[in-house]
Amino acid sequence: MRCWKTLCTLGLLIAAVAAQGEGGPPNERGGRRGGRPGGAEAAPAEARAGIPIKNDLITKYCIGCHPTDASGLMTRISYQRKSPEGWELTLKRMLRHHHLQTTPAEAKEILAFLSNELGLTRGEARRGLFESERRVHWSETGTDQELKESCAGCHSLGRVYSQQRDATEWKLLKAMHLAFFPLARSQAFRGSSNRNSGNVNFEAMSEAERQEFFARARGEGETGPDRADRVLDALAKSQPLMTAEWSAWQVERREVPLAGAWSVFGHEVGRGDFTGSVKLERTEVNGYSTHWTLVFADGSQVQRHGKAVLYAGYSWRGRSAVDGADAADAAKEVLLLDENWQRFEGRIFHGAFGEIGADVTLVRDTGAPRLLAAKYGFLEVPCASGSVDLFGQNFPEDVKPADFHAGRGVTIQSLTRMSPEWVRLQLSSEPSADLGQRRVSFRQDPGPRCLTLYDTVDYIRVEPGQGFSRVGGVSTPKQFERFEARAMHRGPDKKSWTADDVPLFTLSARWRMEELPAHEHDDDLKYVGVLDAATGAFTPNIDGPNRERRNFANNIGDVYVRAEAEWEGWVRPPEPKPVAKPESKPAEKTEPKPESKPEAKVEASVETKPPSPPPVPTERARRTFTARGHLLVTVPIWVQWDRYDWDTR
Repeated sequence: MRCWKTLCTLGLLIAAVAAQGEGGPPNERGGRRGGRPGGAEAAPAEARAGIPIKNDLITKYCIGCHPTDASGLMTRISYQRKSPEGWELTLKRMLRHHHLQTTPAEAKEILAFLSNELGLTRGEARRGLFESERRVHWSETGTDQELKESCAGCHSLGRVYSQQRDATEWKLLKAMHLAFFPLARSQAFRGSSNRNSGNVNFEAMSEAERQEFFARARGEGETGPDRADRVLDALAKSQPLMTAEWSAWQVERREVPLAGAWSVFGHEVGRGDFTGSVKLERTEVNGYSTHWTLVFADGSQVQRHGKAVLYAGYSWRGRSAVDGADAADAAKEVLLLDENWQRFEGRIFHGAFGEIGADVTLVRDTGAPRLLAAKYGFLEVPCASGSVDLFGQNFPEDVKPADFHAGRGVTIQSLTRMSPEWVRLQLSSEPSADLGQRRVSFRQDPGPRCLTLYDTVDYIRVEPGQGFSRVGGVSTPKQFERFEARAMHRGPDKKSWTADDVPLFTLSARWRMEELPAHEHDDDLKYVGVLDAATGAFTPNIDGPNRERRNFANNIGDVYVRAEAEWEGWVRPPEPKPVAKPESKPAEKTEPKPESKPEAKVEASVETKPPSPPPVPTERARRTFTARGHLLVTVPIWVQWDRYDWDTR
C-alpha cells in the first residue's frame, strides 16, 4: 500500500516537472521547482490568494500531504473551488489511491465544508449543471475546439466547467493527469500542431531524419507549451479562483430559509407532464426532509419521501424514494435555486446511469394567488370551444373568467375551479388570432407564456432524436432509453423542419425499430434489444459476446426508431397564389419637345389594399404521421471510478 502511494507521489512530481519543462511548474508559494533557492538571481516569491481552511476534520486527515501555512492556506485545497460532485470525486480519489479512512459521517461533514466554503456561485454552478444532472442528451458543439479535443475525449466538459482554480492549480491539474494517465500526453494534450503530421515524403528522408520525425511524433524531447497548456492558460482567465461574484457572495452569505410548501411542475419523457407539490421541513443546518406529491397527465399519483442538502446557498442535492419502494431505487435530485430564493430548476433522475428522469421546476408558495403553468396549454385556431387547464397557487373561490386574459383573438367563455391549484378555462379563438406562444395573465400577475395557438399539426418529431443505450445485465448494469412523439407546427416562416418550428403536445404512438444499414450482413435489429410498441421504452440486450451472432459479436449496434401517430384536426387551406405583375413594355422613343414652362405636378392618389387575411380552414380530417429517430446501443462502462457504497445512503 505504501509503495503504491509513494509511486503515485513520485509520478506527480515527475509529471509536474515534465509539464513545464526545465523550470517545472510554480510551487505552492509562487516560486519554481528546480531553481536555486537563493542568490542574486532568485526572484521574490509572489503571494498566492487562497481560501483558508478552518475545519478540524480536514486538518486531521489532510495535513499529512497538504501542509498549512500561518494564514490557514492549505496546499492544493485552498486554491480551487468545485461543485459538490467535484469535491466528492476528489474525496473518493483520496480514499482509493491514498488510503484515506473516514467514517460516512466524517466524509459527509468534509464534503459539506468543501462544497460550502470552496464551492461555486450560482452562475458558475449553472455553467456545468448538465454534468451534475447526469444528462445524456446535451451538446458541446459550440465549445472551443482545443478545449474539446483536450478534455472531452475522457469525460464531459461539464466536469471542466464545474471548477474554478488559480493559474498554478490549473497547471497542477495537468500534472495529475500525466501521473495517473500517461497516455493523455499523446492522445489528448499534445495536439496535432506538435505532431508535424501531414503529407510527409518518407522516401526522400534519410534514416536519421525519419527517426527524428517519429521521435517528434511521440513527443520525445518536447519541453515547450502544448495544446493542453494553451487550454489551461485560457481556463485560468475564464475560470479563476477569485471572482467578484464569489467575493460578494462571501460577504452576503447566510443560510437560505427553504422550509414550507413549494409547487412542482415538469415533464418526464414517456410519461408526460405532471404537477404537484413538495413540503420541505428543516432538520439541520442546510438540511431538509422532503415529501413529494406528483400527479401525472393520466391521473396517476406518486408519493415520494426523502432528504436533501442545500450547498453553497444555491445547489440542492437530494434523494427521494416512492413510498413502499426499495431505498436503493431512490431518485437523485439536482436543482439550482434562483437569485431571489423563490424558484428551483433542475432534474430528478434514477437508473444506473441516471438516464431515467424528469425536468422539474419548484416555486415557493408565498400565500398569494398566482398562475404558474398550463397542464395542457394548446388551443386550435379557429376554435368555438376549447379547454385549457391552468396550474397555480391559491386560486380563490370567487375566481372568475374576467380575472384571466389571453390576448387578442382569444375569448375566455367560462371557468371551473377544480381546486386551489387548478382551474379549467373554456376558450374560443377567432380565425384571425395570431399563432404561437402567448402570455396568460391573472389579475395583477402578468403570468407565464403557457398558451400556444396553432392551426394544424404539420409533422411529428421523435424525441430524443439521438437515443443512447448500453447493453448490460451480466457484469454491468444496463442503460435504458425512452422515446416520445411530439407534434410540431411549421412556425412563422411557414416552412417545416426549420429553427422557428413550434413544439406542441405529445401524441400516443405505435413504435417499432428498423435496421440502419451500415455494412453488409448488418443484423443489429435482431440483437440490440426490445422496443415497447406502446410506450416507446427501449430495453437493451445483455452484454455479450453473443455466440449466436456472426463472429461472436456483442449485442451492440445502431437502429432507427420509428413512430406512427394519428391526429384529427383542421386541414390547412392552400396558400393564395401571388398575383403576377404585368410585364412592362419598353418605352417608345419620342422626339424631344421644345422647351416650355414647367407644369405643376399633380400627385395621383394611389389606393392601397390591406393585406388579405389568411384563408380560414373549413375541413377537418384524421391524418397519420410518421417520424423516426436514431438509437445507438453501445458497450458497457466496465469501470466507474465514482461509485461507492455511500452513494445509496
